[in-house]
Amino acid sequence: MYRPAGSLARNNFETTKQPVTTMKIVRINTSAYDEEDFYLLTNLTNAQIKKVIKPMVNQERKTDEVLPNEDYFWALKEAHPDQLIELFTDDSIELLTF
Repeated sequence: MYRPAGSLARNNFETTKQPVTTMKIVRINTSAYDEEDFYLLTNLTNAQIKKVIKPMVNQERKTDEVLPNEDYFWALKEAHPDQLIELFTDDSIELLTF
C-alpha cells in the first residue's frame, strides 16, 4: 500500500473509538436528460433516498411541474436531518487531469 512520507500508521486508525460511517456517492436521475442528473454524497441507504425522491418524481410527472435538483436535496435533508447529505452537480465537481 502506498503511504506518503509522514502519513499516519495503520494502527492509529484502528485505535480510534469513533463510529465508522459508510459514505457513498449516488447519481440521481429524475428525468430523461442526463445533464439534469445530480450527485449526493451521503450515508443514506438507497431505500431511504427512494422513499423521499420517488413520490416527488411521480408528482412532477403527473403535473408537468419541473422541480429543481435542490428541491430533492432539501426534501432529503428535511426527512433525515441528522444524516450527512451533500449535493453536487456536474459543474460543481472538480476535474483533476494528470
